[in-house]
Amino acid sequence: TEFFKVLKGKQFEGYSVTHWHPELKTKASRDFVRVYQNKFGRVPNDTSVLAYDFMNFFITTILNSSSLNRESLDTALASSKSFVGVTGRYQMTAN
Repeated sequence: TEFFKVLKGKQFEGYSVTHWHPELKTKASRDFVRVYQNKFGRVPNDTSVLAYDFMNFFITTILNSSSLNRESLDTALASSKSFVGVTGRYQMTAN
């Protein structure tokens, strides 16, 4: 995988846990993998899909903001209750 390419042959012992896999059978996941592969010529990893979900959440927040200043963006972020992305549904709380 891509992680081991970064190591360039160095030994590594450990594991990684993620909540998304490119073979996830949801429509959103299948669509994301297809579009990503067509654009970049490789299967996306969990970092790619999390970045994609975050940017979609943040762009939605910006579009729902009353103005493009810090206070309005803070208010829009604080009022966000949920978001549905490729990786699933996110529920926001005050904490």
